[in-house]
Amino acid sequence: MMSCREIVDFLLDYSSGEQDAPTRERFEQHIAVCPPCVTFMKTYEQSVKLGKAALGEPCEEIPPELVKAIIAARDKTS
Repeated sequence: MMSCREIVDFLLDYSSGEQDAPTRERFEQHIAVCPPCVTFMKTYEQSVKLGKAALGEPCEEIPPELVKAIIAARDKTS
């Protein structure tokens, strides 16, 4: 099973459907038993929706490199 930290690392890939089947299964096993990660995932998805709505027009997909850089920067300050 994945750790909570791995869930954060794989969230973008999970949301976009880019994970391979075994990794997706491990992700879903963790989500099934970890309410804080479910909350984090829902907050992430809602943030993306709100960001798109704030632009008032469809936006391009967020580059995965940008999301990973933001997560890495956040991890360094935690």
